Amino acid sequence: MITKDNIDLPILEITSENYKVPAGEERSYHVKMEVKSFDQHTGERLSHPFIQKFAAIDFENGMMSTLRQQGYDMVILHNPKEWAKAHAEELAKTQAQKAKEAKAKAEAEKKALKEEIRKEILAEMAEEKKEKKEKKGNKKKDEAPAAPADDEPDLS
Repeated sequence: MITKDNIDLPILEITSENYKVPAGEERSYHVKMEVKSFDQHTGERLSHPFIQKFAAIDFENGMMSTLRQQGYDMVILHNPKEWAKAHAEELAKTQAQKAKEAKAKAEAEKKALKEEIRKEILAEMAEEKKEKKEKKGNKKKDEAPAAPADDEPDLS
């Protein structure tokens, strides 16, 4: 069994401190179980422990006491309640960081949009000013009508 330190240990040596929870199984209880039995003559261990996973609701609703009554020695390797608390704190920190980054990004976008609108308005104002100058120049030319030339005879 691979531990948190990536060391391959036999199940007998696995503890809650060095047990590595497989990804996606964090919401289940992981329990090392064994009905201990020994050879009467040599005292050699005959039983082998195994790791069993239980749904949190089943384990909390009496599974542990039932299994102990059946003679199992049990060591809880992973408690999902403890993981949920630690994960909630980590999740809250991550969400706060993401919210802060999103707010900063929104502020930067807002500032960029304001600057873009400002530039557009200034360009429109400059264009209007230019058009007004052109109209004033055209009006002066139109106001001074061409006087009839005196050297041309009037044919009326």
